[in-house]
Amino acid sequence: MAVRAARPAGPRDLPALVALEARAFPGEAWSEAQVRDLLARPDVVALVVEDGQAVVAAALGWAAGGVSELLRIAVDPASRRRGQGGRLLSAFAAACHAAGAEELWLEVRPDNHAALALYRARGLSMTGRRPRYYADGADALLLGCPLPLAGLSA
Repeated sequence: MAVRAARPAGPRDLPALVALEARAFPGEAWSEAQVRDLLARPDVVALVVEDGQAVVAAALGWAAGGVSELLRIAVDPASRRRGQGGRLLSAFAAACHAAGAEELWLEVRPDNHAALALYRARGLSMTGRRPRYYADGADALLLGCPLPLAGLSA
């Protein structure tokens, strides 16, 4: 089946987003309440990508006050290594910029080499470290960049 372009997500996507979380982040998935609460925020930027009728990827975050934060990119394990993360990052950054954000920020685990490579390839650079950020005690790397992302299209 053909993968479609990213589209805005809303409350009707809650079951699909919760299911994607479970597939993409076993043992670390956000709860239904966490996803529902994020979708209810007035500053939310939430995008999904479908393959047929199933949601196979999502980007979740917010944009407010000239700043945006990518909280999560989730890609179904069966759909990885096909460019979904890069396309979602570009679409998320474009949506945040359209909402008035001039900067993009995110946290990432130092051992998430695939994500780090993606973010660095899109122009994000490390600006700091958050000690013991994750539940298991791992630090988070803080990455950021100005918007719009140079030379990229959603």
